[in-house]
Parts: sequence; C-alpha cells; structure tokens
Amino acid sequence: GYKVVACYDPYCIHHRPENVWTLRGSIEIIADAFRCGSLRKIPEMILAYGFYTAYVVYRGLVQKIGA
Repeated sequence: GYKVVACYDPYCIHHRPENVWTLRGSIEIIADAFRCGSLRKIPEMILAYGFYTAYVVYRGLVQKIGA
C-alpha cells in the first residue's frame, strides 16, 4: 500500500511563491512539518530545515542589498 503524506503546497524550491521566501513563511513551513510529520523524521530533517532557513535569510539579505 501507499502512504499519504500531508504537506504544504509542494513546489520546486525555485518556483515557490514570494510569500514563502520570508522568515515567517519558512517558520510556518517548519511548524507544519512538526505538526503534521512523523516525530521520527524530525532528526533526519534538522539539516534540511537549517539549510532552508539559511537560504531564506540569504535571499532576504540579497533583496535588501539589491533594493
């Protein structure tokens, strides 16, 4: 059988809407993962969440410098 995984709107990282590329948007995605995900998967995802948060902060800084 197949397992259904609840998640936010799945987008490729390059094609996400602008509201996702905010600190609040990234925190909401991480909170959804904690709320809906398996607790056993969270340690495996810490590195990915750290990278994702760093990428969001980087994009925010680049936009502020470029603006």
